[in-house]
Amino acid sequence: MFRKLFMAKLIVTFILIGPAFKPGNEHPDLNTAVKNKLISCTINGNPNSSHYLKPVIITIRNLKKFPVVVDIDNGLILKANDSSYQNMVITRNEIITLNPLEKKSYELYGMCTEPSDKAPDSKTTYSSGNLAPAGLLEVTKLIQKSKYFDIAGQSAVWAVIDKRGLEDISGFDSIEARELQKLVSKVTGKPLPPPPAKNDYLHNYQCHEYVASIGGSFEFASSRKMSVVVAMFDRNNIVVRELYKNPDVEPGTHKFNYEFDATVYKDDYYYIRFIANDDIKLSRKVSMKI
Repeated sequence: MFRKLFMAKLIVTFILIGPAFKPGNEHPDLNTAVKNKLISCTINGNPNSSHYLKPVIITIRNLKKFPVVVDIDNGLILKANDSSYQNMVITRNEIITLNPLEKKSYELYGMCTEPSDKAPDSKTTYSSGNLAPAGLLEVTKLIQKSKYFDIAGQSAVWAVIDKRGLEDISGFDSIEARELQKLVSKVTGKPLPPPPAKNDYLHNYQCHEYVASIGGSFEFASSRKMSVVVAMFDRNNIVVRELYKNPDVEPGTHKFNYEFDATVYKDDYYYIRFIANDDIKLSRKVSMKI
C-alpha cells in the first residue's frame, strides 16, 4: 500500500513540473513582452498611410539571445503621447517573429478612435494601452475578417465611440456599409437607419447629383494588379469622403477621375490623395477659394 502511494506522488509531482520551458516557445502579447524585457519597441505615425489603413509603424528589438514571438492583438489601443493627435485601435492582429537580438519595423493596420484630433505624422509617438471594450472589439474583428480597411470601417469605429448616427457609416460598397451598420446597432443600441436615398449625396456614394462640382484626375502606371482609392481629407488629414474605389485595377497605365460637390464640403482647402495598395502615392491640395 505504501509503495503504491509513493509512486502516485511521484507521478503527480512530474505532471506539475512538466517539460522544461525552452527559449523560443514564448508567444506573449506586446505589453507582456515589453514588461518581461523580452523586447523594446517604439511606435510612430506612418507618413505614407492614412489614419484608417496602416497609420503607425512599430519598431521592435529582440533583447534576448533566443528567438521571440510577439502577438500584437486586434483591438489593442495605442495612445498618442501628444493628446492633440488621434489615439488608434489595431484592426488586424500581427504575429511577429524575431531572431536573437534582431530589430524589425512593421506597418500596423489600425483606425482612429478620436475623430476630432489630428491624424498622426512621422513625429507622433504612441504607447501601447489596453484592449478595446467589447463592443468596439467586435467591430475591429469584423473589419479584419472582411478586410473592411476603408472609410466605412473607419466610420463604424467612430460610430461606436462617438455620438454620430449610423447613417454616417457609408462608402462605395453599400452591402459592406449595411453589415457594419447592423453590427454597430447591435453593440451600441443605436437605431438602424434606412438605406440612403438615391439623391442623398452625403451618404450615398453612387449619387452624382452635384450643385457645384470640383474635380480632377490622377494618372498612374503599375506592372501589377492593384487596389486603388482616391480619397478626400481635411486640414487635419481626417478622411471626409472616398471619391473613387476599385480593388482590382489591372496592370498598365490608367487615368482615375474624381469629383465632389463644393456646396457640401466647404473648408478652405482639402487634400485629394491617390492610395494604391493601402499606401499614399500622390497627394494634391485643392483650394476652395475662387
